[in-house]
Amino acid sequence: ETVPMVTGENTELYYDAALIKWVSKTESEEFREAHKNVPLVNIGEDVEFTIEVHNQGNQNVILPLITDYMPEGYTFDAEKNPNWSVNAVTKYLEYTGLEGVVMTPGDVKYIKLVLTVSDEATKDNLKNFAEISEMTNDEGEEVEDIDSTPDNDPDNDGYKDEDDNRLDGDKKSDR
Repeated sequence: ETVPMVTGENTELYYDAALIKWVSKTESEEFREAHKNVPLVNIGEDVEFTIEVHNQGNQNVILPLITDYMPEGYTFDAEKNPNWSVNAVTKYLEYTGLEGVVMTPGDVKYIKLVLTVSDEATKDNLKNFAEISEMTNDEGEEVEDIDSTPDNDPDNDGYKDEDDNRLDGDKKSDR
């Protein structure tokens, strides 16, 4: 019988993917902190988001589907967003660019999303959220994340917290 060798204190095999999203158009950390990650924008202006996904576990993972919950303050243009599409049923944005891409432990991938500020934009409908919706092992079998449940339900997660952009659990933003 072959047993995988794992070093360090934790010998448990586990899957753990994480996602952080931020407005990459705004470069100043002080500006983002002062404005709670909601930059000043103009109607018709493109806003570029970066979605950073991590494999924090000690097993290979594939993240075939990332879901973005675009609010009413933005519009989507498929030509500006390779590998993104609008789900015909949910109307959520779906990214499939990592389908088949094996992420080894410690890997980080960056995804860009460009949305345009709509005529309907207000300060209350510009905050944009995303989550990992599917996770499999490197053989394509669904696996359980050690501390979250990948899905496309925007109402069952704590990601809407102001300090949710964290990877290490210290409740301070890592972005």
